Amino acid sequence: MTFDPLAGQGISKALQSGVRAAQAIYARFSGNDSAWDDYEDEILKKFRNYMHRRSEYYRRENRWPYSPFWRRRAAPSNPLGSSASRLPVQGALASISTTLSVG
Repeated sequence: MTFDPLAGQGISKALQSGVRAAQAIYARFSGNDSAWDDYEDEILKKFRNYMHRRSEYYRRENRWPYSPFWRRRAAPSNPLGSSASRLPVQGALASISTTLSVG
């Protein structure tokens, strides 16, 4: 997941995400069958919350109402689509699982 560079959250969010992903992988290999689904749900919720807050933040900027840059960011968006309920985390984690169990 990426964050808007104007928010200044990229590095800290990347570190938090990496730690959380490692915890989910460890939990899954320790027998927690729902660890990956739980992690995926957590990431999806954080991303949706971020997108909502981002739109609210950019809507406050009113100095350049016709600028495409600000208009795109202020518009409410659902980048995952209305029917998307899952992220492709399962496939990525399955690849990690295969790699780790073979190696």
